[in-house]
Amino acid sequence: MGMFDYVDYTAPCYKCGAEGIEFQSKDHKCFMRKISPRKVRRFYGTCPTCRAWNEYKVKIQSYTVKRVEKDES
Repeated sequence: MGMFDYVDYTAPCYKCGAEGIEFQSKDHKCFMRKISPRKVRRFYGTCPTCRAWNEYKVKIQSYTVKRVEKDES
C-alpha cells in the first residue's frame, strides 16, 4: 500500500447511506496526516458497510477582495 493523506470530511455512503467512511487522497504531500479537503483535487474511500467506492471532486471558488472602502452611509 502506498502513502496518502487522510481527508477530514464526513459524508454518508452513496449506495447505502452508512457513515464512517475514511477518506484519503494522494493529491497532497502523502505524509499520512489528516488534511482539509481544500488541499486536494479529489478524494475517495470505501464504505465499511457495503464496500461501495465513494469518490469526490473538489471545486473551489475563490473570491478576491480588490479594495476595501469606508462605508459613508
